[in-house]
Amino acid sequence: MGAITEAMARAARARGARIETRASVARVLIEDGRALGVELESGRRIPARVVVANVNPKLLYLRTIEPGQLAPEIRAHLQRSGCGSASFRMNVALSELPRASPFCQHFAPELPAGRDWDHARDEVVNLIIDTVTEYAPNFRRALVACSALTPMDLERRFGLTGGDIFHGALGLEQMWAARPVLGFGD
Repeated sequence: MGAITEAMARAARARGARIETRASVARVLIEDGRALGVELESGRRIPARVVVANVNPKLLYLRTIEPGQLAPEIRAHLQRSGCGSASFRMNVALSELPRASPFCQHFAPELPAGRDWDHARDEVVNLIIDTVTEYAPNFRRALVACSALTPMDLERRFGLTGGDIFHGALGLEQMWAARPVLGFGD
């Protein structure tokens, strides 16, 4: 995994890009409507001719860009936009191959009745294991260990707002030219 990302990084570096990881961006530095670099959470500023972001539009525009640097109508649209394709990521170690290959998608980013993902994790892990075992009878027996990331874990660790791996709900009002906001998809 990661071969495509590594190839993109090599191509970018070959053209003069400098890539930093494990450096959380606190804000995009903007002057006269143009991005001039970023300021990291550490306070260090990195000037740049071009700033590229591959994060949820809500994270980019509502958390890292000062409110006065964004047109009010765009800000309002982004505040209304939804994240509705939360993932619950599980990695499992098995003593034998399962007799099926599951992918668990479309979990609610927020649970009803005041419940939270930190307290629901084990319940959901067991529900997933039970469900997979219905279709792959050897799954539970073969399970040696598992780790689980709830939608909230994915948001905290990787900046995936609401655990949404698609950076926003995939409804017609938020697709194609309407991403991130209609008229500003370029």
